[in-house]
Amino acid sequence: MIVTAEASDLTLVSTLNITNKQALSLTPNTNQSGECSITISVFDGALTATTSFVLSVVSINDPPAFQLSQNAITVDEDFSTPQSITIIMGINPDDELSQSFTYSLSPGSSAIASLTINETTGQVTIESIANQNGYQEFSVIANDGMSENNTAAQYVALTINAINDIPTFELSKKQYNT
Repeated sequence: MIVTAEASDLTLVSTLNITNKQALSLTPNTNQSGECSITISVFDGALTATTSFVLSVVSINDPPAFQLSQNAITVDEDFSTPQSITIIMGINPDDELSQSFTYSLSPGSSAIASLTINETTGQVTIESIANQNGYQEFSVIANDGMSENNTAAQYVALTINAINDIPTFELSKKQYNT
């Protein structure tokens, strides 16, 4: 007995297998949705029996795809030039190209630097807070506004090195003559 299967739309389903237990195994192609007819035929050496059914593949939302221009920043305490991180868009499915993203930070603030984000472009600006140093990790989160699979995050490691400050002192106003 020979069992075969074929799909009417190979862009939706290109791989169909009949297992050794005579079960149909198929996987829709990545980022494809729609309907196609699946036809199964059985040939016993003399006659062929055929049946068909309609396979519906429902589209699901993919999380936003993006990277950051840098994932680690190391600067000295009291740095004077603000540091920037920009978004590099990844490859998003064709059916989701019209989606717009909003961006946020988590955590939204830091004790060692001033963190701000442009919610539309995702650009992160890091500015110095006087005499602060240390290490902090934070994430940049993209949200496509859909109800499922709507967020993706990229992580940043921020290191602000301590620097030796010039010592300060004051002379006492009291004077003693001996």
